[in-house]
Amino acid sequence: MEELIEILEEVNQEINDPHYQVGVSFFLRENIDEEIQDIWQMEIEPYLEEYFFAQPEKVDDFRWDKIQHRISSAINN
Repeated sequence: MEELIEILEEVNQEINDPHYQVGVSFFLRENIDEEIQDIWQMEIEPYLEEYFFAQPEKVDDFRWDKIQHRISSAINN
């Protein structure tokens, strides 16, 4: 899960406000390998879209299609 933590750290660096950081609680599930795509696309991406509504290009770096290989390889190892 180190890769996921690194990605969350990158997300939180972009947010740059401790009151709005994305935490690991989204991912504390038994079947995380089966649910991670849904979590990311249905919870994280919409949150980032709302937070960065005036800067949509910041969200693009954290779309599932850009990070899935990083997360999937970490989960499957």
